[in-house]
Amino acid sequence: MHLLSFLRKSKTSNETSSLYGLDHAALNLPVPPPSMWMNLGYWKDTTDFPTACAALLDQVLITASLLDENGDATSHSTEKRLRLLDVGIGCGDQSVRILGYKRRMHGGVAANDNSDLDGNIKDMTAPLFDSYVGITSIPVQAQFAKQRIESSKHSQSNLRAQIFCADAANPLSWDTKLKTSLSAAPPSHETEENWLLALDTLYHFSPSRAPLFKYTHSTLHASIMAFDLLLPTPKPSFWARLLLRILCLFAGTPYTNFLTQDEYTALLVDAGYDLSKIIFRDISDDVFHGIAGYINSREEVLKAYGLGGSKGMKKYGGAGKLFGWWARTGVVKGFIIVARA
Repeated sequence: MHLLSFLRKSKTSNETSSLYGLDHAALNLPVPPPSMWMNLGYWKDTTDFPTACAALLDQVLITASLLDENGDATSHSTEKRLRLLDVGIGCGDQSVRILGYKRRMHGGVAANDNSDLDGNIKDMTAPLFDSYVGITSIPVQAQFAKQRIESSKHSQSNLRAQIFCADAANPLSWDTKLKTSLSAAPPSHETEENWLLALDTLYHFSPSRAPLFKYTHSTLHASIMAFDLLLPTPKPSFWARLLLRILCLFAGTPYTNFLTQDEYTALLVDAGYDLSKIIFRDISDDVFHGIAGYINSREEVLKAYGLGGSKGMKKYGGAGKLFGWWARTGVVKGFIIVARA
């Protein structure tokens, strides 16, 4: 109390107002935060960032027919095994959500264990994926993700979840432990499905997505589900593409990763995927307006609590303007892509 009194007497009236305003919010913020999501989000029915980020993940799995329109896992036989390689997991929020997905199963179980009084087999629930391998290239995020998963309520029922720090863009660089954690045997279409998930990350891959796509098809025999950024057809004007190229230099993102739908399709077909089994779903209208508006309003909210003006928020302020440009002009589009093996 004596220290606070001294500070109060030694400040100007404006500074005193700030000290005894709202900026003590910094002393109340939970560390670590309850969520550490980081993607562009799906903003159709929300203005909340973590909710939008989780919704984007759900929309990818809905498009892949692994979740229904309500976000519930679709029904599978108990004989069916689903395995997932998740690249670009960030701090593990999407991992925890994925490990919490439950699927309804039917058939293939002993009647004395899972039957009603009339001997009919009852539906069961189990984790959607029988095994989960997550990859991030940032060591501190890999460690944080491991801690998040271990402390989550789903950890005990998902003991096969594994997290690795590796460059997902270069499968040849993966160590033996990571490679052996993934099944190299072609799955039986009746009993097994392998999937690659890439949520809002592939456009960062250097030099391109091609090595991962080829490895996914030829070695993992896996289907792909992703949210990615594409160029519209026809391509934007020369000046718009030049500006995008300059922004990519600052962001450290290869400009050559920005492809049209036809070019992206050719990349998948070259990796071995069947043209008839590739789906593109444009969700741009529910992505860019929402994330731009959220970032632009976030600075004002933080300022009210004396937390605005930080270096980090200035960086995201620039991103907000970029996403707003994409929303207004359609220079870049947000697509969900599914390619079945």
